[in-house]
Amino acid sequence: SAQKRLYILSHLEGGDLSYNMPGVLTVEGPLQADRLEDAFRQLIARHETLRTSFEMVEGEVVQRVYDQVEFAVERLQARESEAEAYIESFVRSFDLRQAPLLRVRLIQTGPERHLLMYDMHHIISDGVSSNNIVQELVQL
Repeated sequence: SAQKRLYILSHLEGGDLSYNMPGVLTVEGPLQADRLEDAFRQLIARHETLRTSFEMVEGEVVQRVYDQVEFAVERLQARESEAEAYIESFVRSFDLRQAPLLRVRLIQTGPERHLLMYDMHHIISDGVSSNNIVQELVQL
């Protein structure tokens, strides 16, 4: 019922961004972007909620869990002074019909400095599960 409520509220005027749960982490030191992307894919494979979409069918909100979903980390290079604009442009509406309801952007701002941005829709996550996912990502 909570997910149904979030689905409906996210479709009301002004609700399209209200339920985004973005975060930005600074990563200093060597980083292998391919391994990071693989870690996200492992997270998605482990957690059904990260393979879930929602749609309206005959007046009812339907949750669909997929066996697999396509996922890629968006990778960019930018100067530190440009980073703020990239962060601001990152948070945008989710199409709840398209899993995963998670997006990730990695910006390299120096030889060993990156900004890792992630955004999940609240319909699949809350503050506690978001922290758990970040901790599990670090372990992977």
